[in-house]
Amino acid sequence: MIKPLHYCIIAFFSFFCFTSNIISQNNWKLLNPTPSYKTGKEIKFISQSTGYILNDNEILETVDSGISWKKKQNINSGNDLKFYNNLGYIVGKDGYILKSLDSGTSWTQVNTGFVANFNSVTIINETTIIISSSNSIIKSLDGGSTWISLNIPNVTVNKTFFTTSLIGLAACNNGTMLKTVDGGVNWYSTMTSNSTPSNFFTVYFINQNVGFATREHHDLYKTKDGGETWTEIPVISDAIYTFSFLNENVGYAAGDHGVIFKTIDGGLTWDWAGFQIGRIYNTSIYGIHFVDDNIGFATGARGRIIKTTDGGKTWTQNSPTYNDINNLQFLTNETGFAQSGNSFFKTTDSGKSWNSVGSIDYDRYSYIATFKFLNENLGYAVSGGTYGGHVLKTLDGGVTWNALNDGFRIIDEGANSLSLFDENTVVISGGYNQPKVLKTTDGGKNWVQLSSSSFIKIQFLDENIGYAHNYYDKKIYKTIDGGTNWTVVFTAEEDIKSIDFLDKDNGYIAGSNGLILKTKNGGIDWKKLTIPYEYYTYIKFYSKNVGYLFDEDGKLYKTENGGNSWKNIYDLPSGFTSNSITIVGKDIYLSGEYGKILKSEVDFEPFNLQLNPAENILSRTAVLSGSVSVNKDYFDNARLEYFNSAVIHKQDISTNTINPDTSIDFSLPVSDLDPDSTYYYRIVATRDNVSYYSDLKIFNTKEDYLITINTINNVSSNQAEIIGSITSYKYDITDVEYQYSSEQNFSKYDILNNSIIVKGNTTENIAGTLSDLKSKTIYYVRLKAKYEGKEIYSQISSFVTLSEYEINLYYPSVVNNDVTLSAYVITNSKDISNIVFEYGVLNYENTIAANIDLVSAGSSGYVSALLANLDPDKIYSYRLKALTGGNIIYSREGVFNTSKKILLKAGNVIENISSIKLTGYVNSIGGYVTNIEFEYGTTESLGSTLKTNPNYAYGNSTYTFSADLDNPLKGEKYYYRIKGIDANNNNILYSDIMSFTTQSLGVETPNLNNNVFLYPNPTNGDVNIDLPNNKNVISIIVVDELGKMFNYDHNVKSGNLQKIDLSGKSTGIYYIKIRTDDNLVINKKVVLK
Repeated sequence: MIKPLHYCIIAFFSFFCFTSNIISQNNWKLLNPTPSYKTGKEIKFISQSTGYILNDNEILETVDSGISWKKKQNINSGNDLKFYNNLGYIVGKDGYILKSLDSGTSWTQVNTGFVANFNSVTIINETTIIISSSNSIIKSLDGGSTWISLNIPNVTVNKTFFTTSLIGLAACNNGTMLKTVDGGVNWYSTMTSNSTPSNFFTVYFINQNVGFATREHHDLYKTKDGGETWTEIPVISDAIYTFSFLNENVGYAAGDHGVIFKTIDGGLTWDWAGFQIGRIYNTSIYGIHFVDDNIGFATGARGRIIKTTDGGKTWTQNSPTYNDINNLQFLTNETGFAQSGNSFFKTTDSGKSWNSVGSIDYDRYSYIATFKFLNENLGYAVSGGTYGGHVLKTLDGGVTWNALNDGFRIIDEGANSLSLFDENTVVISGGYNQPKVLKTTDGGKNWVQLSSSSFIKIQFLDENIGYAHNYYDKKIYKTIDGGTNWTVVFTAEEDIKSIDFLDKDNGYIAGSNGLILKTKNGGIDWKKLTIPYEYYTYIKFYSKNVGYLFDEDGKLYKTENGGNSWKNIYDLPSGFTSNSITIVGKDIYLSGEYGKILKSEVDFEPFNLQLNPAENILSRTAVLSGSVSVNKDYFDNARLEYFNSAVIHKQDISTNTINPDTSIDFSLPVSDLDPDSTYYYRIVATRDNVSYYSDLKIFNTKEDYLITINTINNVSSNQAEIIGSITSYKYDITDVEYQYSSEQNFSKYDILNNSIIVKGNTTENIAGTLSDLKSKTIYYVRLKAKYEGKEIYSQISSFVTLSEYEINLYYPSVVNNDVTLSAYVITNSKDISNIVFEYGVLNYENTIAANIDLVSAGSSGYVSALLANLDPDKIYSYRLKALTGGNIIYSREGVFNTSKKILLKAGNVIENISSIKLTGYVNSIGGYVTNIEFEYGTTESLGSTLKTNPNYAYGNSTYTFSADLDNPLKGEKYYYRIKGIDANNNNILYSDIMSFTTQSLGVETPNLNNNVFLYPNPTNGDVNIDLPNNKNVISIIVVDELGKMFNYDHNVKSGNLQKIDLSGKSTGIYYIKIRTDDNLVINKKVVLK
């Protein structure tokens, strides 16, 4: 087989392509908090020295009594952890279970065959394990080899605790506590609640008799009889999530906002044993474990791990801080400072360890907005907020801080930003009602105001040139005289959240609603970069090409080509404190909420060849763009290549050397292309006679013409105006016409001719009016012409013609027994005149003129009429009647009465060939009517029903309902009514009973009756019908003495022996009506004993 040429081209050139991707940098190391920032759910010690912590997807381990912790392994999911001697179990979501036989040293996954979100595990002994989910337990009696499942019906289980293999408690939602004494086969309630909220958090037992349970919001209960009865202990006002008891008297309870309590009297009283002063958001404890009277551990939110050695009097943290990191600064690769609130931490080993060095008094100076260190000893900090505006200075590496200006504020209402030039020269900015930029050149003894601006960040590139921004005016400011004067160099469309300049010329800004731009000339020009639409909070560049960007959700993006393309390389959950980025040398640090600090190494590809999709594509021209970025090494030159055959066309991107840390953006027009052709294009860069290639991209040129429908205007009920255009890029275009049809496939269509000839290299607008259209119809239209003997078409457009008129009938306004009928009349083509309302109880026997007699063509009007002294016991039908174009027109029908009761009215019947359509009307008068159906029969007792779809009505509109009665008896009188249920009070509602007689009477043949036999007759149930050989039955109807049709079959099997089953029916006489395919009716009767 011979392959097409373009496939060969792709194969050939793809072989030599080099794709330069963005390096993901997955090697992030967590520096704080360690070993994890994820919420600890459970903690268990199997000895004095060895313990485990479980979080959502990690197992943490200590082997030195909690002096150090490390991540043991990743897991898929973790909700509960239990040990029994050497046997351990972990349970999680989606049926995930791990088992250890060596005290947690190793874990293997267990497949139970059951997939559920497990919340609890109890290990009774080496053979009996019980695991619970929200509505069941699974249990093993053979050490986990086989499992069975038992349902816990009608509840949502949050936690279970089994004290023996048979006895267990289930703490559930809605204040329900269940107990089983047969291993989960049966459950009964031992506590319920009528209050909301009352969901249980947990249940815990010290032994078979004594246990505790907690539920929303802060209820604490104790049992002394194995959970049969529970007593509330109203001494704790916090939600408790976990317990640890050493014996029946001494125990600990921990929970919401970091509370820990201790009891020494079996839970009757509880004393504070917390690790912090008061209650703090998102510091909740979810796991607590005491190994003896003094040594205990707890874990919870923020990855917090704490230890006590004095029975809860004092606690030590495993990590220096679990609070937000507000600012991070590295002076060298090894030495850095971190600010958390008003506390400062220092590292001298590249972040491996952090030590608290000092803090600034919040009550005296408010919160610290930012800080800067010049060296390990000298640093400045400024305070923010309404009561801030102080400048503080340290000379001992943050151990002590002294406020300048004798402790008084230097800026009223808080400082926001700080720039440090040398030990004496500092620029600060802030203030709200009196914004300022201030500068000192003597170490803070004296300050000079430079500007009346308040900047959230100031970044100086040297002693003269700096950039700044704030949060409220979307502007970038620049100074070229050390901050004395500031000018606006750019105003963004969205709020600016972060700026970063690499030098005086190259800078980036990021902000809300996908805002990210770059400048290469000191802010004179700005280029909008393409990136996913997010709210961006922090931007930082390592070089002109390599940079990083955080969004508000903690997604970290990276670019290696100066922002032309970005890749999400890491997710670091973010809260109220936005994540920040610090780069020193090739080390990159991320910091953010709850003490998180991570480290990686800046890494990147040596170059990036970025091609954009082709733009401005016409038949013979296009624009190709992209960028060539060099991060290390160099390129001698770069060019663009494009081709649609073996001939390769080339255009230079750069003939000069492209040096490291350089990015060249290009946009090159290409011409003399072939129309309607596929082109391939790529970047080729050369170094030392070796070529490097970008990905190969494709575009298709357009035809040598452009034919399109632009707009469809002024659509009425019978015409529409259409405007299109045709452009020829080379030869003349002739035989122009519009084709329009109500068929989307144009199987038949009408033509609107146009005499225009479109000359080569010109454009003509093609306008026309489509006339004599049908009203309220979807039309499809296209433009057709001829180019070089070939028929060409535009796209297919569509429009819907207006209706000739619309009548919106409103629900009547009822005052006592007076009724105002009203409607809104719209006419699109002809006058509507002789406007009246017809109304009546039986058949529109009354007429009243509307207040307006005429609505002119192309206009609309509100019409009404007043009816006085109507009978409140009668249901009235009403409609609008008028004339248009000599024809009588009607609105839809409505019903009303003056008693304002729900209305049900049986309507007319419509007879079809083999069915009868029953109609009816329902108006719920602002209520809700359900289960609407028709009742019918051959006597007024009715007895049979037909469903409607839909089967409900609501509001004040009148709804029309219908149902089909298939294969009715011919020449038979039927009775019917419409029925519904008032959903407000569950009352059954009926319309009046109406009747009709079917047409096309069948012919009853006495002789044929004599040739049809029913047996046995009388019968106890089954009846056989023996028919003549030459007759085919199409329906059999059985009617009781009251006229109820209960056996109705119109799918009769072929053959001359039929069977009817009357078993289970009341004794009496039944009438059998048999209709044949030649319209003969056979009437028989049978006696049921």
